[in-house]
Amino acid sequence: MCDPERAPLRASLIASQLLGLALSRYILKFPPMVATTEEELIAWLSPTIQRYLTE
Repeated sequence: MCDPERAPLRASLIASQLLGLALSRYILKFPPMVATTEEELIAWLSPTIQRYLTE
């Protein structure tokens, strides 16, 4: 089970993933990130975010 005391760390890790995605896709506009579909991004990122939430 997840340790509630680590919830702030988990939230920070999730935020870093999502902010990095937003930065590279919408601000820096890296061509591979812009060209990737939302479905592909979800497939790539969801395992990492799920791990941050549950492990």
